[in-house]
Amino acid sequence: MTDTDRPGPRPAGPDAATRGPNRVLLLALAAVALVATLAGVVIAQRSGPGYDPATPEGTVQAYLDAVLHGDADRAAGLLAPGSPCAVADLDRAALPVDVRVTLREVRVTGDTARVDVDAALPSGDLFGGTETFEQHVLRLARHDGTWLLTGEPWPAAGCGTAG
Repeated sequence: MTDTDRPGPRPAGPDAATRGPNRVLLLALAAVALVATLAGVVIAQRSGPGYDPATPEGTVQAYLDAVLHGDADRAAGLLAPGSPCAVADLDRAALPVDVRVTLREVRVTGDTARVDVDAALPSGDLFGGTETFEQHVLRLARHDGTWLLTGEPWPAAGCGTAG
């Protein structure tokens, strides 16, 4: 008797030989989809470092966050007394939702500070392949123990002019 003549278990149906590999492939695809979904959630919830709001960099972060979220009243509350900018100016100071701002340098001299930031602004093209990079300086002064922005802080421009 040859090996092919021996009695033994027979497949239950025409697809029984491929059922095992298909299940493995299905489980592998499900695992990849789960990992991709989790990675997307983590990336979407990722944010930069939270700076102490009592510092110049924390004040700049709070100001830019307010501008980014369209909260001109909150942004205006971070401006020094006598600033040429008002809430209406900050209403016009819009940033694209997907702008990336990176703290480059902070210099504090007594009651004044300079915060240098880099901004990566999306091009708006369909594929999102290009960005415009800008450097900005925001100046602050300490008033009653609180850091406040002076002058016309980016992205505000043309403060006090009708528009």
